[in-house]
Amino acid sequence: MFDVFKSLKPLQIGVLVAVLLGVVGGTYGVYTLISGSGQVALEEDQQFALQAPSIERKPGDVVIEFADGSVARYRVKEELARVSVPGDAVGETPDVVGAIVFSADGSVQPGSKIVVDLRTLRSDEARRDNFLRRNSLESNRFPLAEFVIREVSGLSWPLPESGETGFQLHGDMTLHGVTAPLTWDVIANFGPEGITGRATTRFQFGDFDMSKPSLFFIISVEDDMRLEVDFKANPS
Repeated sequence: MFDVFKSLKPLQIGVLVAVLLGVVGGTYGVYTLISGSGQVALEEDQQFALQAPSIERKPGDVVIEFADGSVARYRVKEELARVSVPGDAVGETPDVVGAIVFSADGSVQPGSKIVVDLRTLRSDEARRDNFLRRNSLESNRFPLAEFVIREVSGLSWPLPESGETGFQLHGDMTLHGVTAPLTWDVIANFGPEGITGRATTRFQFGDFDMSKPSLFFIISVEDDMRLEVDFKANPS
């Protein structure tokens, strides 16, 4: 096989490589593996659709799956040059999917995760959005934030049929090519029409190898990113 390559001219080799990449990438572009993180990054022109987690359901399993109307957002305290009082920069996206799979005994099963499409985050300032997309989040290369749920604590089993309850989700967050353990605090309301609530967590930019926003109209930014997911879900 290597003898064949030796006999090819540079132009022929270039054409062959292009064909191979086209076959591997298909209509979705070329994947580039980022060493050390285990996460796959995308070339900037690659496009794909956000898909709900794949669930292998077994008899007795209970699945809580996000419904339409769920929203994910970030909050970062910043001080703007044109505003005397610091406030929160807030960006959000409706492109969030998630599911928690419980076995018959209440333990969390594989496939339990929350996924947010970072490319569609929008705030009230386009320049901030562009900086996050190109620098801090690099969402053209790392388009998804993925939280894999390993354990749920503080939630009664069987699941409540009504009322408000608080609990925690423990697992691994993958963001910007870095995976780290993270815990979300959840307040949920259970009722006959489903489950609604909010999940929150926080971390420093450096925890996921991200740079703080630095723009001429921003005087300072706190090193504290807060994430929120307002969810609507249906148990089945």
